[in-house]
Amino acid sequence: MTVVRVILSATSFAEARDALALATEIAAEMNGDLQGLLIEQEAVVTLTRLPAARLIGSHGRALGGIDPAGMAAAFRGDARRFEAELARAAEAAALRWSFRHKRGQVGEILEEMLQAGTLLVACGAPRRAPLREVVLVLGADGDMALARLAAAQAARIGRPLRLLLPPGAEPPPDLAPTVIERFADEPALRARIAALDPRSLLFAEAGSLAKIAQEARCTCILRVP
Repeated sequence: MTVVRVILSATSFAEARDALALATEIAAEMNGDLQGLLIEQEAVVTLTRLPAARLIGSHGRALGGIDPAGMAAAFRGDARRFEAELARAAEAAALRWSFRHKRGQVGEILEEMLQAGTLLVACGAPRRAPLREVVLVLGADGDMALARLAAAQAARIGRPLRLLLPPGAEPPPDLAPTVIERFADEPALRARIAALDPRSLLFAEAGSLAKIAQEARCTCILRVP
């Protein structure tokens, strides 16, 4: 698998910080460029126009009121921290890197960015505990390069790889140990992905999963064929 770019996408610095080491590691393995992408969600900015809008801290406590100007400043601060940490990690790994800060809808921005050969690391909610499991969605054709990446991550945390398969697909013979689950159709797959623990790590080919990944609470690794 030849990867042109490994994109680390996040909507906050806290999300990006959790996945930065993983994205850097994958970019080094793939000999790819590392690109950071902070998405300033339009919906979040819109909510700050409400009188009752409050900024919530990491422990769930309200820190005070927030308005569009304050939220924009918070995003700029996150962008500066994200870019600085990305630069340090990439330079330490001798990787080419770049950074972008965009405002809009997450799905629309990701669709624009996902070109052939891209590997997207889409951050989920910030984790407060180590990874619990690695999950791989594998189609009938079987993307073995992506499967090997997933198996390597599962081996690192010392857990079996959880393999989600559609009807008729057979598991690759060389991915043991695995836990095999089957899904009947895309709605069933979406429900399963939405139920994944935030401490999971999901690998899948992009396709329609680029939108499904927005519903996941965990970090997703999506490959664009």
